[in-house]
Amino acid sequence: MNIFVRYADIAGYPPMQYRVRAYDCRFFFILSGSGKIEIDGTEYRFAPDTLCYYPAGSAYTIIPEEQPRFVSVNFDFTREHTDIPSVMPPVPAESYERKRRLDTQNGCGEDIFISPFVLHGASFLREVLTKAAEEFLCGSEHSENRAAALVQYACYLIPDRHAEGDAGLCARIADYIRANYSGKLTLAGLSEVFSYHPNYLGTVFRNGTGVTVHRYIMNIRLKKASELLAATPLPVAEIASLVGFRNADHFSACFSANCGMSPTEYRSRGFLG
Repeated sequence: MNIFVRYADIAGYPPMQYRVRAYDCRFFFILSGSGKIEIDGTEYRFAPDTLCYYPAGSAYTIIPEEQPRFVSVNFDFTREHTDIPSVMPPVPAESYERKRRLDTQNGCGEDIFISPFVLHGASFLREVLTKAAEEFLCGSEHSENRAAALVQYACYLIPDRHAEGDAGLCARIADYIRANYSGKLTLAGLSEVFSYHPNYLGTVFRNGTGVTVHRYIMNIRLKKASELLAATPLPVAEIASLVGFRNADHFSACFSANCGMSPTEYRSRGFLG
């Protein structure tokens, strides 16, 4: 893989009236807004931090709902065609000339880039792709080389995240919560830890576990608290702090609402939850 960036920009996107095909490979990273993109007959939804990739020759159309702002990168996986330095705009699908297509994705070394894909919750790419576009747009002597290095770095990051899938991400989040339940845990904080957009992370977790992130954290904390109440003489206030509640009153209210009795009553009855 030896990336060549032919064009990059940060802009909005008007509605498309027809399908088009591109002659080189494209990244389309959503900074804001929402809508749908159809690539080779498959429709995908997009939202902030969605990465859309389509190799040369893919037929696509973009249907905005909330006006998107995005980073676009037109590139090759090799530098065999640096003699075509200027932008190669997409053309209507029916006007596409197959002989002009630059099939550099076949030599990229990663199977994932052979076919189109959409990667949701890809906030880990926001900074690197935005910086790549900014470098390209500055137009200095070495701007393309710097942009190419950043896009190549992004290409190295993508396969592992794509292969992990939602189930793997959900398992990692659950493991992290179980290991860190006594600390401050929020959806926003978890999104920073795992480099995914909070909305995407929350949806993946709910779909994988059947409960929200907040409910899962609460369940873990209450389970640990019930074990400490039954097995130790620690004061309720200390137990509350050990399992991540901000104060004893908040802990008691949550425990009573979820367990049907106060922590003190639970302990007196000798339960082991």
